[in-house]
Amino acid sequence: MWNNMPYGEGGYGLMHGGSHWLGMGLHGLYWIVLVALIALAVVWVVRSAGRAYNGAAAGGAPSPREILDARYARGEIEQDEYLTRRKALDR
Repeated sequence: MWNNMPYGEGGYGLMHGGSHWLGMGLHGLYWIVLVALIALAVVWVVRSAGRAYNGAAAGGAPSPREILDARYARGEIEQDEYLTRRKALDR
């Protein structure tokens, strides 16, 4: 009885009437999205680690220019020394 039915017209062939191709396509799309999400996560972790290493996320350490400005504001250095060091930092 089942031998008379061609595949795709109610029979149980290898592709189940063609619906298997849709599943394969969605499965492939799933893996593409999964790999893309993993890649984005790796990029995010690397960038976050880079910011922490540079001091941006590690307690907000002041930059050399901010330290120089604070020393000048407190009167620890004179104006000519301040300007000389600021030029050196801006190079």
